[in-house]
Amino acid sequence: KINKMDIKYISDDEKKACDLLAKANQSHCFANLEKHSNEERAKFTEQVLRLESTYPGGIEAYYQNCLECLKKSQEGASPFEGFKPVVPVLNETVEFENKDKFEHTDSLEALGMEELKYTVFVLIAGGLGERLGYPGIKVQMPFELVSEECFLNYYIDYL
Repeated sequence: KINKMDIKYISDDEKKACDLLAKANQSHCFANLEKHSNEERAKFTEQVLRLESTYPGGIEAYYQNCLECLKKSQEGASPFEGFKPVVPVLNETVEFENKDKFEHTDSLEALGMEELKYTVFVLIAGGLGERLGYPGIKVQMPFELVSEECFLNYYIDYL
């Protein structure tokens, strides 16, 4: 538990967030909370309380799951054990230049939308763009210089 004397001017929501983190052995997350602006503190508090309310079992369960995943990783266990990736077989090629076949795309699109719930999209996590002179993650880099739209937004809009 956090003592209100440790952090001056703490709101009830901030106290709740700090108590949740302390219960999960994460007191270091709020060690310097008093040095942050009210806006930063509110954002931090909102994120903690959202995690608590949306993750099954809350922050404590999230923390325990992290510990279990790290332990399994150290032991060399793979969460993908038993899965085998396969390349899908293309049954039909749509030629947009051919107007006769183009009309058929509506039915293919409807079929695709139905199958979308069984689809997985994989976006490779390439880490930070430090070698490229970018301080953030690579998928957040501007995709092109005119609009400065990031690659991730471009990809999501494409989907």
